[in-house]
Amino acid sequence: MISALASGQLIRDPKSGTSASGTRWANSTLRVPCGKSREGDSETAFITVCAFGDQADQLARLAKGDSISVQGTLKSTEYVKDGETRHGLEIMANALLSPYQLKQKRGTDTASHKPEPDSWRVYDRARQDFDDEPMF
Repeated sequence: MISALASGQLIRDPKSGTSASGTRWANSTLRVPCGKSREGDSETAFITVCAFGDQADQLARLAKGDSISVQGTLKSTEYVKDGETRHGLEIMANALLSPYQLKQKRGTDTASHKPEPDSWRVYDRARQDFDDEPMF
């Protein structure tokens, strides 16, 4: 099993539905930029994203062109198209994150975030317990 994190843009609207057993599912294709080749050309990977349950609901609310990050299990796939065997990548989503889901947790003033006042006192007390005298 390969755990992966991929970020990119959806290149098609997600398809979604419910299985015969009642499990919600959704899938789409993610275009992920992979840097440049030796020749200087941009390289891109296309990854099929499969999601079930709550992640399927999140994916189904998105549309073609939306940016998304997906964390999950990556596997290689093989399929035949026009008589030719092709290879691909598929990620089974454990978590999804899109710009629509981001919430500002600290409010508008990030400068007001300060560490707990007692956090260094514990460290200072622990240092006092050490005997600095040499053992020899």
